[in-house]
Amino acid sequence: MAHPRVPIKRGQVFGSLTALSAAGLDARQQSLWRCRCGCGNTTTVRASELKRGTVKRCSACGAASGGAKRRKYKDLVPDGAVKNTAEYQAWTSVRWQAKTEQVPLEPDWDDFEVFFVELGPRPDEDKDWVLGRINSELGFVRGNVQWQPLIRRLQHKSTSLWWHVDGERFPSANAAAEALDVSRATIRNWCQGLWDRKARKRGKRKAGCWTEPQFPERG
Repeated sequence: MAHPRVPIKRGQVFGSLTALSAAGLDARQQSLWRCRCGCGNTTTVRASELKRGTVKRCSACGAASGGAKRRKYKDLVPDGAVKNTAEYQAWTSVRWQAKTEQVPLEPDWDDFEVFFVELGPRPDEDKDWVLGRINSELGFVRGNVQWQPLIRRLQHKSTSLWWHVDGERFPSANAAAEALDVSRATIRNWCQGLWDRKARKRGKRKAGCWTEPQFPERG
């Protein structure tokens, strides 16, 4: 069932923006609103972006905020070697999820430096942590994203598996791949069998390797 459209009213506040007047349609036939930012500048924003909270200030304020956060980032990560870190991988995962699930992503967070300063480093390097949404009905926006223990996320998925490899048990294929210094695809082939394109099914598993549900349904 379609959700009712709630019109924007003049004077309504969205973050630092105050709606002034309707400004017609853009090239995609989406409604535009002329708004005043808290800094005094005026800007034109799509009504849909105001409602979702993906735009909360003018571009000048966003650039100034991003610049300050980038300076702070350089203090935290002076060497700039970040692409292999857990935080960078989490950032790429968040952007991928936002795109594939078609949910809002905080505009500033398209910049990893800004994202890292706001969300901070992974709480514990010795344990598995992931970035997750507090409210799954909202997007990846400020106040709705936090570091969460991986096990908490897995408990909500009926498809979560234990990966058994040569007498060891791992909570994910990624964890097994990291511990055994092989690729995730190799772990899947060992535990679930190599995919046969012609037969459209997986072949035999490697001896001593298999998977089982972490949270089996209780009858």
